[in-house]
Amino acid sequence: MDFERWFNERTSRFERLLIKSAAVLLFVLLVSQALLINPQVRSRLSLVERLEGVPYEQEVEQEQETSARPPVQAETFYLELSVINEIDASLLSVYVNGEKAATFGSDGTAQVEVQDGDLVEVDGDHSVYDIEVVVSAISDGVVSPEEGDVVTYFGRPETISWVVVQGN
Repeated sequence: MDFERWFNERTSRFERLLIKSAAVLLFVLLVSQALLINPQVRSRLSLVERLEGVPYEQEVEQEQETSARPPVQAETFYLELSVINEIDASLLSVYVNGEKAATFGSDGTAQVEVQDGDLVEVDGDHSVYDIEVVVSAISDGVVSPEEGDVVTYFGRPETISWVVVQGN
């Protein structure tokens, strides 16, 4: 019986020590995590912080500020798109770089101004029919899309082409 009492005394003291240690470590963890919220403290405590570089959000904002078209007016070209099918395409629009640039007229054609690197797409209200759109005319110097390229619109945005200009 002496062994049981001795064992209970030792283990109960050890259990209290473990519980107090766990509580202290939990408190230290919470305080350190709270300190790491502050960027100045984080840079002093974390060695890896110095190696990480510029945060992604700041890079994106800086790129957006500098990625606008240059103030020098780039040469403008045009594309003419036509609907091949005998379908009313007045609800179909042409988008350049995600912005609505033209709507197909009653004659089934749309003309848009483009520059090198622009993305040209067609989209509109869902149609029960598949609509075939052809690049019917292009400016001199436009390499892509080529005149005669055909794209079928299935009710979802369809890419005509990225505009590539000769010499660029």
